[in-house]
Formats: sequence, structure tokens, C-alpha cells
Amino acid sequence: MTQSRVRICISAAHTKEMLDKLLKNIDEVGDISRTKHSNKSEFYKSIEAIW
Repeated sequence: MTQSRVRICISAAHTKEMLDKLLKNIDEVGDISRTKHSNKSEFYKSIEAIW
């Protein structure tokens, strides 16, 4: 297998703190496994999330 995707289901029952923890953990796993890749990553870094 040379390519894969991850799907995540988010519910309205999840709190902002839960989502922040999830994203932090996903980011860490991507760093460890060296699987983070996007040709538009710089574009998304400049977008501010509004809660």
C-alpha cells in the first residue's frame, strides 16, 4: 500500500477541548510517522479558526 487516508468523525457532542486534544495528537503522530504531506499546507496555516 503506497497511499492511505484517515477519516475522523466529529460530533456536536465533542467539546472544543476534546477537538484541540485530538488535533494535537494527530499532529504528533504525523510528525513521528513522517506521514504529513500537503501541497497546500502553507495556505491552511494562515487561516484563523473562529470558534
